[in-house]
Amino acid sequence: MKKVLNLARLFLCSLCLVLITPHAAMAYVGPGAGIVALGALIALAIAIVAALFGFLWFPIKRFLKQRKEAQRDREQAAQGEVE
Repeated sequence: MKKVLNLARLFLCSLCLVLITPHAAMAYVGPGAGIVALGALIALAIAIVAALFGFLWFPIKRFLKQRKEAQRDREQAAQGEVE
């Protein structure tokens, strides 16, 4: 049992060492691929902002319109009582 625990401990220590040591990627991202990746990232950010705008703005707009109509109805009712 001790042998298995020692082996597991050795495995975990070696795994941690492998994960925390930096490795050279030996990769090159050309200018075309970099620009495409940057464009995709910008498009994703714009899509998220547009989705949030759509999900938040239109219900708020509807609420403000209903509140404005209710206020107009109250004013008309108040004018009717005065006359």
